[in-house]
Amino acid sequence: MKRGAMLTLGLLVLAGSIQAADEVEYRTPDGKYKVARGDITAETSKDVTIKNEKIPIYLIESVKYDQQSPQIVTADSLFKQGRYDDAIESYKEIGKASGDNPKLQARLLNSVFESMAEKAIAEPTGNYEEAIKWFGRLNDAYPESRHYYPAQELIGRVHLANGKYQEAAKAFGTLKDVDWPGYQEKATLYQGIAQVKQGNNTAAISDLDRVIKSPGTDPSIEPLRGAAEIYKGVALFNSGQVDESEKLIRAALKKIPADSYEIKAVGRNALGDILVKKQMPKEAMLEGYMWVVVVYNRTPEEVAKALYNLTQIMPGLGYEDRGKMMQAELQGTYPNSSWTKKLTSGS
Repeated sequence: MKRGAMLTLGLLVLAGSIQAADEVEYRTPDGKYKVARGDITAETSKDVTIKNEKIPIYLIESVKYDQQSPQIVTADSLFKQGRYDDAIESYKEIGKASGDNPKLQARLLNSVFESMAEKAIAEPTGNYEEAIKWFGRLNDAYPESRHYYPAQELIGRVHLANGKYQEAAKAFGTLKDVDWPGYQEKATLYQGIAQVKQGNNTAAISDLDRVIKSPGTDPSIEPLRGAAEIYKGVALFNSGQVDESEKLIRAALKKIPADSYEIKAVGRNALGDILVKKQMPKEAMLEGYMWVVVVYNRTPEEVAKALYNLTQIMPGLGYEDRGKMMQAELQGTYPNSSWTKKLTSGS
């Protein structure tokens, strides 16, 4: 065999061996990114073992299995685009054709659950029970999988979005079982958010202050502090402390990263509410609600809230036609939102 042909064959063999390996992309504790390749020999709820190295779940960015279908990339893309129904169907079809590899099947089942959960958070009506069902299937089939704690957090968010506060507290409470950086703060943050949503403002402020004043130095904690400041601002506003609320929320919005769409949307809507309360509707429109509709528009319920409020204040500012456009957008895009129902009921 000629030298060139042998070299080509060798490269093909090498490429095949690389492709055949499992792969774990993860962050090191100091924030660097690494990729480990080899055989994944064990997965638990707390770590993944690859090449005799145990990688904690909270550091893992992604896992690829040597037997997984290339179609998973397409399904994941559908999920990221918010096309949850299409993603669910893709994951199910891939699962049927993927044999009985338990780690891969757990991954696909978790992906179906994640898609359904995001649907239930974005539009609770009709989706909540389905999310609960798929969460149960995942836990029953793979109770000790690497998906356990992320799934607990996600189902907690589903409960929270649907007003099931006791169930949410139970799910978020599991996050305190691990000593991973930021997880105690994360559980406490969710606890505070639930208190805000229930109108327990004093209890909420107490919980949120614990997050804000946490002595933890891990980089994962700083975004939690920012979120806690936003929700503390909401609790202060609900308690009648309008000026204190505005000061805190404006300061938090300045330091929260621009790509933190969900919490930015909450903060901008809260700022809009504050400015309406202070009889500054134009500022509420420009500094609050329009930011959610135009920029931070990835959280359906927050967008629906912003659209509703714009329908209320735009006509009084001389923008009656635009107010009608906002109303049409609200009713057409978010027909099952509580804000759409509030608009149609006139309450």
